Amino acid sequence: MATDADEAPLLAEEPLPPGACSRELELREFRDRYVIRSLDGGGGGFAVARSDGSLRTLSPVVVHLCACSRAEEAAAGSDCKVSKIYGVVGTIKLLAGSYVLVITSRKDAGSYQGSPVYHANSMKFLCCNEAIKHLTSQEKRDEEYFMSLLRIAESTCGLYYSYDRDLTLNLQRASKLAAGRIHKPLWKQADPRFIWNKNLFEELIEAKLDEFIIPMIQGNIQIEKFMTYYFFVSWLLSGAFCICAFAM
Repeated sequence: MATDADEAPLLAEEPLPPGACSRELELREFRDRYVIRSLDGGGGGFAVARSDGSLRTLSPVVVHLCACSRAEEAAAGSDCKVSKIYGVVGTIKLLAGSYVLVITSRKDAGSYQGSPVYHANSMKFLCCNEAIKHLTSQEKRDEEYFMSLLRIAESTCGLYYSYDRDLTLNLQRASKLAAGRIHKPLWKQADPRFIWNKNLFEELIEAKLDEFIIPMIQGNIQIEKFMTYYFFVSWLLSGAFCICAFAM
C-alpha cells in the first residue's frame, strides 16, 4: 500500500506560461491510488483513491518520489506501474465510484496562432470502483452497462485540443475580448458551448487543478499554409460541434 513516504520534493522546473496546461504528465499506478504529476514545469499533481475516486491535491513539494529508478522500485518491492500520459480529460462518478479519463496518445494536427494543436488518438478510463463488490445485483448490472458506455467514450473520434490556445473562439470574436483573458486558466477562456468535456472537469475545477484542465472540441480541423507577397500565412478551418460528453 502506497503511503506519504512514496511522496517527496520535486526539483524546481521552469513554470508554465500563464493560462497554459501541462503538456506531458506522469501516471503512477499503485494498488490503492493513482498519482498524476506534471513533467513540464507545473510541478504539482494529484492523487486519486482507487477505492472511491476521492481526489487529493499534491503541492509541488509533495509529489511522488521521482528520483527513484524503476529498477530501484522493483528491488524495493514497489507495486507501482509508471507511464506517460498527455492530459486529463476529466472524471465521472457512477454507482460504484469514479472513473478518470486520460489521454494516452496524441497526434500533431498543426499549429494555431503559434501554438501546437493535437488530436487525441487514444484515451482510457482509470477505474476507482472497488465499492462495486458492495452493490446489489441490479446495481452491478447497471454499473456494467454504464461502464460499456465509458468504453465507447474512450474511442470518441474527432477530439482536438491545445495546451495553451483556446480553440473555441474564432479570431474575430477573440479580438473583441479583453487582452487579459489570456492570463486566465485555459478552461476559463473557452466558450463552454463548444467544450466536449465540460461536464467531466467539474471536480478538477473544485480542486483548483487548472493546469490539468484541457478543454477539448469535437469536430474537424484543417490547417493550410500558403505564401502571399513573400509572407507565409497559416489558415485554420475548424468545425466544432455543440456536443458535450455525458450531457444529462
